[in-house]
Amino acid sequence: VFIVFAVICYFLWEIAQQRKRTWLQEGRRFIEYVGLGGRTAIPVYWENAGKDLTQASKRGSPDFFDDLYPVPMRDREALQQLINEACGDDAKQFRLLRA
Repeated sequence: VFIVFAVICYFLWEIAQQRKRTWLQEGRRFIEYVGLGGRTAIPVYWENAGKDLTQASKRGSPDFFDDLYPVPMRDREALQQLINEACGDDAKQFRLLRA
């Protein structure tokens, strides 16, 4: 068990170095990704909430982000419903292809 824990910590440290984050930030992201963050945990993708989306794709911008978060199968139906309801036009329907 200790060896597995040590290997996970090493990979989190390596990823943190590549992404210029602390290994604790990467550890938190990993815990939430594997579903161990608990029901009251704020999803990690909310880190980008409030950023200027017009600047999000510009690498030099402080609001830049290109993080990807896989959507668990159990949440895809809710995401599909959110997409369609956010459209505001009942005549238009979107189909979630990949999440």
